[in-house]
Amino acid sequence: MKIPQSLIQNFITAEFNAKKNSSGEYHFNSPFVDDKKKRLYMSATDGRWIDFKASGNRTTDITHGNFITFVKEYLGLNSNNEAIKYLVANYDLKPPKEIEKEEKQNSDNKKILIDFIKKDKPVLFGDGSKLGLFGKQAYKYVLDRKLEEEYYPTLGYVFNPFSVYNQRVVIPFFEDGKFVYFITRSIEKEAMLRYLTPSKLDSKEYVFNIDKINEETIICEGTMDAMSITTDQAASCLLSADIGNKQLEKLFDKQVKKIIYVPDTDTTGKLKMDKNISKIIEYCPYSGLEIYVYDIPKPFKDLNELKMATGKNYILYKECEKYGENLFHKSIF
Repeated sequence: MKIPQSLIQNFITAEFNAKKNSSGEYHFNSPFVDDKKKRLYMSATDGRWIDFKASGNRTTDITHGNFITFVKEYLGLNSNNEAIKYLVANYDLKPPKEIEKEEKQNSDNKKILIDFIKKDKPVLFGDGSKLGLFGKQAYKYVLDRKLEEEYYPTLGYVFNPFSVYNQRVVIPFFEDGKFVYFITRSIEKEAMLRYLTPSKLDSKEYVFNIDKINEETIICEGTMDAMSITTDQAASCLLSADIGNKQLEKLFDKQVKKIIYVPDTDTTGKLKMDKNISKIIEYCPYSGLEIYVYDIPKPFKDLNELKMATGKNYILYKECEKYGENLFHKSIF
């Protein structure tokens, strides 16, 4: 959601006794905690912010995020639309086309998911006790992958001859506990198309396990690999060889400080690793990010193969190679 730079600056200077540093960032006293040293920093360009006075009695648990998140928390508003209306009313901001486009896209995305539930009729595995013939086959397929047990009740399948996803396992994605995306996988070993995703949803906008991710995470290639790792060490995945900008934004909103990057052992995985890590470093909006690389031991090609063969469901930092030195940015943003 793009907010004009002039609006951000007008808001900050009107609401706070802010100072601008040499890096072009505003800093002012946090409105969420007793702060007399101007420990909240906000980008004058895009409004991304971080509150370094994160201890003490806070009125909110949120300590960083984008501009709209700050406006909502500061004013006690419940939605992005309310925040935008406030900005429009008080700072004479005409809603930009980008906002209108994003709102329409969100509405279209919800309709795609609702249609999938109503028309394709996916069924959750639950505890596996009330399944039909294909449901049992699909459930056995995921059990044989030896995923972490807590994932099984959230997975499902489609058995519907009128659905393009017929006879496939469904892997849903959630954000803030809400169903936002899904991929499906054939249970046939020789299937021409192993994965099938909703064509009108962009996979690079979604982060698997985003609700479980904290300051440390693992990034691998596929969902089966991510679900092979204990949720105490929540893993996510790229869904493709390249990491997307929206995926990065959501990871950085979690203030991730340590990433273990796990490339597949095929040629594509190795070739794309440096490109993706370089992009992570370049786009990181804060200092202190550390990246480690874990090489999957032979003869396994991914984390799921390793899990099925050995039961290994974790990665230790001492098993990894640190990617360069600590990464420090001159600017917070």
